[in-house]
Parts: sequence; structure tokens; C-alpha cells
Amino acid sequence: ESQPGVTWCSALACKFRLEPGEEREVMFIYAWYFPNRYVNWEQGYSPVRDEKSLFWVGNMYAKLFRGVEEVLSYVYENLDRLIEETMLFHDTFYDSTLPYALLDRVSANISIIRSPTCFWAEDGRFYGFEGCHGASTWARHGGCCPLNCTHVWNYEQTLSRLFPELERTMREVEFFHQQHPSGYIPHRVVLPLYLPRPWDKPIGGPEKPAIDGMLGAVLKAYREYLWGAGREWLEKIWPRLKRLMDYVLSNHEVDEEGGTGGERPNTFDVSVYGANTFIGSLYLASLLAMARMAEELGEGEYADKMLRLFERASRAYDRLCWNGEYYVQVCRDKSLEYQWYEGCLAEQLVGQWWAHMLGLGYVLPKEHVRRALLSIMKYNWRENFRGIPRQGRIFAHEEHPGLLNCTWPRGGRPETPILYCDEVWTGVEYEVASLLLYEGMYDLAMRIVRGVRRRYDGSRMNPWNEVECGDHYVRAMSSWSLLEAAMGYRYSAPSATLTFKPNAPLNPLRGFFITPDGWGTLLREVRGSVERVEVAVKYGCVKVRRLVLRAEGGWESLEVRLDGAQLKPRAVCRRGDEVVVEFRDIVEVEAGSVLEVVLERYGARR
Repeated sequence: ESQPGVTWCSALACKFRLEPGEEREVMFIYAWYFPNRYVNWEQGYSPVRDEKSLFWVGNMYAKLFRGVEEVLSYVYENLDRLIEETMLFHDTFYDSTLPYALLDRVSANISIIRSPTCFWAEDGRFYGFEGCHGASTWARHGGCCPLNCTHVWNYEQTLSRLFPELERTMREVEFFHQQHPSGYIPHRVVLPLYLPRPWDKPIGGPEKPAIDGMLGAVLKAYREYLWGAGREWLEKIWPRLKRLMDYVLSNHEVDEEGGTGGERPNTFDVSVYGANTFIGSLYLASLLAMARMAEELGEGEYADKMLRLFERASRAYDRLCWNGEYYVQVCRDKSLEYQWYEGCLAEQLVGQWWAHMLGLGYVLPKEHVRRALLSIMKYNWRENFRGIPRQGRIFAHEEHPGLLNCTWPRGGRPETPILYCDEVWTGVEYEVASLLLYEGMYDLAMRIVRGVRRRYDGSRMNPWNEVECGDHYVRAMSSWSLLEAAMGYRYSAPSATLTFKPNAPLNPLRGFFITPDGWGTLLREVRGSVERVEVAVKYGCVKVRRLVLRAEGGWESLEVRLDGAQLKPRAVCRRGDEVVVEFRDIVEVEAGSVLEVVLERYGARR
């Protein structure tokens, strides 16, 4: 080991001789093999306080390879394929007409999965900190803010799309290991899993189990089902989902109108009180998700119960919290610390963000959702922070643009406001930008996206390291939703339904899409009165029984082709603002194939 202040340097060399004009390429493969991962982070919330024991969790790759020699052999023997598939993903992703700033922020945050923030343990399960130690933190290495923090991982979408089997293990840990017999789920995981769970004791960040993390567990379970987890998986987890919802309904003061009140610990590391749509919109979205899952499993009575609660609660939240411009926090006790009361919270529509991604519709009136988004941009967005006093951590410097977590445009900022109110979190910025895209407010959405990229352009801040409470912070993986919102695509594996209703006003619109079994490029191009939609698969297989497209006016004819050959749908119908193309059987679009829909609008042939 080198001494402090001394760095040892080394080099690899390969001796060979070159004749005049001759060239030779030498490949060096750098590999490692460390099978012994231990719990080397502080688990202050663990019921077992044993500082003399080093608990082993291992690494999954140690089960796949017996040593570094096998790793080297695998890479050498598969190098051409690995490079080819990597470049295929890269080239397909960037073969897009979407703005580069958006593509850059989506792709850069994929790297978080492979940073020290995350690890794949020997037991086959995926785990993650909130972030990892580095230049922005108090330590030099390892993860910070352990582990699988539900209220921060509420924002992550990237892993669920690229590696759904790994994401699924996080739900299984939550419901089959973490869940208390009464139904609640602590927001931090203790490892190894054979140790007692952090039940009935202070957890930290916040002290009590985070309600937004629990509601998010419902939404994430439904997401995993839609993304191919399967009916058997849903049936297995369903009783625990109902137990969790029973806990929410019993312990968060559901009033006669279906709304939740009382103390609600959350991702701001404090508890908030009273009616608000930050927690309330998540509650509303989770009720809709529970209703959908109940319908899938044939529990119509339970689904109806959830829908009745939703209808009452949605009306109550809108009546209580809408101030004409945005949704506020309604709480009788104005003396409490860490509340925002009359403030404009950037997070006031987080449940609507989830609802759009899952195809659940609106949880609050559409016109109020749109007006609230405009108010968030009007009051919380800053082109720079020169001369603006701020408390807390600085994630946007004076010359940078950014979206504040909370402002008080009508006055009334509490003496001790909601924690982190003056901070700028990229994960929240992406969430708001995605909502703007879903609502057709493209220019405002891109203002946020370009603002984040300006901060993380490499001149002062690392483009591959978006910081919050740690480097490579998990919340930033909400950026994947930008891609889905701009392209307007959504996939449901149970019904093999691919929805493609673009929100970016680009013609042609071309961009990356992914399903659980394959990925490729979606294209929508309008020339005169002819519209062409393409589903071009580059890798794997995309299964389609139903295509849902945006309908703009009427059409005279519609043709479907697979690799140029005509494909006759079972049915084509108009449903509101959608055209639904349904096939008799599942159409399997393999890599290299193209599924094409051509619509000729009225007057095209005249």
C-alpha cells in the first residue's frame, strides 16, 4: 500500500516489432473480481447494533464467474457481440428528432445504475442507496443514505424500463421482507435480510415510515405488472398490497370524503399535516392503481370501493386545496414547523405524473392541473439566482437556471418552512418537465430540460453526476419519463397494447422506445393528408395485439403492413381522440422488422 501523499503508477506493455508502414492494434482488457461485498455503511435504523460484525452480502457476478480469469475469457470471447449490441443501443437511442438536450439528460442518468449508488447482491436482488459518497459528500467512498429508500426511489423510472427483472426484486423486498404485519413498509432496508426489520423504531430521513414511499410502492407494483411481471406475480403480491392500503386507510385519518389527513412523513425528511396534493395526488393515483389491479384479478367489489374513495377524495382535495392558481396545504394549526401552507410547491402534482405514466387518467380536474403547472413555472422557475437569498444546499449556482422546490408568491412564508424549499432537485425538475410534456406545454418543458443541461454541461458540474444528498443521486432517474412523455408512448404487457400519441410537436417525430422484450424506433410523419406511423424493432421482439394512435380528424382509409406485406386488423375504431387498431392475434415484430400504419385523411385521393 502506498504511503499518504505518494501515488504508485504502473503501465501495461506488449512488446512487438513493426516493419516500415506496418500497423498493429493491441487490445488490453481490464477486469476485476471482488466477491466479498460487506455492509460497510451505517445502518443506524437497524434493530441490531453490532459494530464488531461485518455482515456479508456478496456480489451477484461471483455466482456467474469463478474468478477474474473467467471474466476476462467471457469478455474476450463475446467482445464483438458486446460492442455491437452496445453501439446498436447507442445509435438507436440517438437516431431521433427529439432535442439533444432531452436525449442527453435521459441517457446520462442511465449511468447511475452502474455507479456505486447501486449494487446487485449475491442473493440476486438489486439494492441502491439514495446516492454515493464523493466530491459532494462527507466521505470518500461507498453509498450514502441507505438503503432502497422508498420515497426517493419513487422517482426512478430508468431501471424499471431497462432492467425490469432487477426492479421487480425491489418490490419483492418491500412486500415480502420489509412489510410490517400491520401493513406499513419502512422506507429503508436493513441488510442482510435475515436481520430483524426496522419496525416500530425511528428510521431517519424522516423518522417515521414515509407515506409517499408506501403509496409509491402501490404505483410501482402496478408499473411492474404492466411491464411484464405477470399475473402470477400480481396474485402473489396482491394480498400484501391490500394490507398496505388497509394500513393507509386506517392510519392516515380518512375522512368522510375519502381524503387522508394527519401526520404524513415524506421525502422532505419531515412530516407534513393537513390536506395537500403532494401526498394527496399520490393517494388518488394509488386508489386508481388498486382499482385496476383488482379488476385484473376479478375483484370487482374491491375495485368499486377504491373508485368510490377516489371520486370523493378527488373532489375534496380540489375543493379544499385549490386557490385559483395552484394547490396549497390546508392545515388548521399554523404554528407547525416544516410546512408550506400557502406556498407553491413544485411537487404538488407528483401523483398526476405517475397517473399519466401508468395511463390512469386525471386524478384532479384537467384545467386545474394545467393551471397549476403554469403557476409552478411562473413562480418557481428562475433564469438565474443572482441576488436571491437561499437556505440549504446549493445545487444551482448564481449563474444557473433552476426550479425551486417551493415559493410563496402570495406571501406567508413560515418562519421555519418546509425543509429543502430553496433547493433545486433535478429529479423534481424532470418530473415537472414530463408533466408539462404530457399536457402539451412543450416549450416550457424544454426550458427546464435545457436549464438542467446548462448546469450539468461539464464546465462546472459533471454531466454524469447529478447531485442531491450524494453523488449519482437516484431521484435523477426520473429523467427517463421525459422520453416517454415527449414520444407519448406507453406499453401494457398484459394486453400487448402499444400506445403512441406524441406530445412533442415535431414532424417527423422519431425516437427510441422500449418494451419488456425488445426496443427500437417509433416514427410519426405527416405529409399533406397522409400520416405514416412506424414501429421499427432493432433488438429483441415487440409483441403487439393493439395499437393506439392519436386521431386528428377523420380518415378515409387505413392500411397496416408488416415488412411491406399487408396485415389485416380484426378491428379499427375511433375512441375519443384515439384510433385503436386491434389484431386477431399477437403480432410479433422481430428485430429488423417494421410494423407500419398509413392513414389517408379525407380528401387525400382527390
